[in-house]
Amino acid sequence: MLKEFVPPVFPKSDEAKGKLVKLFGKSFLTKNIEAKNHTVLAEAMFAKRYKNDDVIIRYGDMGSEYYVLAVGKVKVTVYHPGTNPFDPKLSEKIA
Repeated sequence: MLKEFVPPVFPKSDEAKGKLVKLFGKSFLTKNIEAKNHTVLAEAMFAKRYKNDDVIIRYGDMGSEYYVLAVGKVKVTVYHPGTNPFDPKLSEKIA
């Protein structure tokens, strides 16, 4: 018998949780899930801070986290369709 998944809960202020829940109600990725799950998702999130020029995720990496940008800017690089993430000339494949 499989154990039921119990999502983690990370402490945060009611204000921070409320902002996330509101965002999930508007985001194209989460707006169609049940509203109660917006709260579950908000409670399972935790803050991470990055410095300028930090790489958050690289093309080809297996994703295991869901990111919400609260403050700041990010640079997103888009590659030509079908580009191999291990291509030694990857920098030349930017769309």
